[in-house]
Amino acid sequence: EDWGLVLATQNNKIAITAIQPADPPNMFSVALDMPNQTGVPAWPMKGSTLQVNYGNVGNEPISGMLVGSKLIAAFNDCRVWESSQSSCSPSIHIVEMETAAFPAVSIIKDRVIGLRNVFDDNPKTVFGYGMPGIGLTGSGDVVLGYSRTSADIFPEMRASVWKKGEPDIWPSRLVRKGDATIPCSTCTSPIRTDTAGVSSDPADSNSIWLAHLYADSNGRFAIWVAKVTP
Repeated sequence: EDWGLVLATQNNKIAITAIQPADPPNMFSVALDMPNQTGVPAWPMKGSTLQVNYGNVGNEPISGMLVGSKLIAAFNDCRVWESSQSSCSPSIHIVEMETAAFPAVSIIKDRVIGLRNVFDDNPKTVFGYGMPGIGLTGSGDVVLGYSRTSADIFPEMRASVWKKGEPDIWPSRLVRKGDATIPCSTCTSPIRTDTAGVSSDPADSNSIWLAHLYADSNGRFAIWVAKVTP
């Protein structure tokens, strides 16, 4: 009770540092292998020469949540999903850990998602996924919110759910579509993104609040807030 946890990724590992509530505080760390962490390239958006940069924070965890002894986190990563890709595409790395016997920590979920939605998307388009906000309900369901972009769409907000006890995450749902492109006639650098809000609902442990980016009708990023109840 009242310990603090700091989560970080470095050198193809994910590390947890625990800070004891004592005076002076003691610190304990554990590092677990998590190979193939890859830098994220900028990705196109519909109707603009400007690209979206999901990689300005590297592979550091964007968000994390501890519920009981389960620690859930998500970070930007990059994967080649199809042989037609000339480079890896922005993707999202999900990891869930059991910390009850800390520092003996075990990984119970390790999954990268990306490429496209099998129901909604053009089967020839590769989408960029980025800036994940992740939460864990009191029932043990994972809720993931993130931004997506491609040459087919304006930047949009999506959410995915991984129900407790099920073998894999569900295909995503559109939360807020992008309204327009973010124009740029002279830009030489991609537009940076660094937003991913996530919180448990204080009155309903089975719901998660998300706040994320989408492209509004004024040609700029705005933030959409949504409550997700699996």
